[in-house]
Amino acid sequence: MAPCSQVVGKAGYCCPANVRELFPEDPILKALNAEGYVGITLWNYNGEPIGFISVVSHLPLDNHQYVEHILRIVGVRAAAEMERQDTEAQLAASEERFRSLFETAPLGYQ
Repeated sequence: MAPCSQVVGKAGYCCPANVRELFPEDPILKALNAEGYVGITLWNYNGEPIGFISVVSHLPLDNHQYVEHILRIVGVRAAAEMERQDTEAQLAASEERFRSLFETAPLGYQ
C-alpha cells in the first residue's frame, strides 16, 4: 500500500512525519528517503475525481497545513489544465471526423 491510495477519491491525505514507517512496502518512498507526505485529489468540473497531486518531503513537514493549502491552490489549476487539454483533444477528434465526412461526402449538385 502507498499513501497515494489514501488520497484518490477523498479530500486528501497528510502524513507530516514518518510516512516511510507507515507505508514500508512503498519503493518510491524508500527511494526518496521520504519523511512527510501531502496529497490531494484533483476534481473535474462535475465533481468527479480525475487524478491526484502530492508533495513528498525528505524532512518532516512542520507546517503541513500551509503545504496542504498551497497544494489545493495548485491542484485546482492542475485539474483545470487537465480538463482543458482533454477538451481540446475531444474537439480535435470531432473536427477530424467532420472533416473526413465532409471530404468524402458526394456533392449535392452537378
